[in-house]
Amino acid sequence: MRIALRLVALTLAGDGLLSLGGVLVLGHRFGLTNAVRFPGATAFTLANLLVHTVGSPVAAIQLWRCKSNGWAIGLIVFAVDLLFQARALLTPRGPGVHLPSVAFSVAFDLIGIIILACTWGARFKVSNLAVQQTGACDARPGC
Repeated sequence: MRIALRLVALTLAGDGLLSLGGVLVLGHRFGLTNAVRFPGATAFTLANLLVHTVGSPVAAIQLWRCKSNGWAIGLIVFAVDLLFQARALLTPRGPGVHLPSVAFSVAFDLIGIIILACTWGARFKVSNLAVQQTGACDARPGC
């Protein structure tokens, strides 16, 4: 379980660094105010870039430390990108957008969501089992 989380943390960190590099290149070449005015830059594109640039490194650090909020942030990052890629599949494709690259990105996001969901479920079951083994009473009625 830890190996899968570390792998997801490394991919999120790489994803965050890649988007940060994209922001820096666009900002240096065109200026950030001009990059916002690109014809293909919708509000959803900018929100996706912001979520990736900020959320991916934060999720990677929290997952590396096995903190519980790393799962939530990682799921948000993968879900926002999955919605962005689904929108790209449903709208008419412009020049330079190839179906295999979009499908690869969708598969990458789905694998990330599945790994995070499976490890969160396993972690939740283990913590519930520990409560049951110690005989501690939880908040449910009738305990």
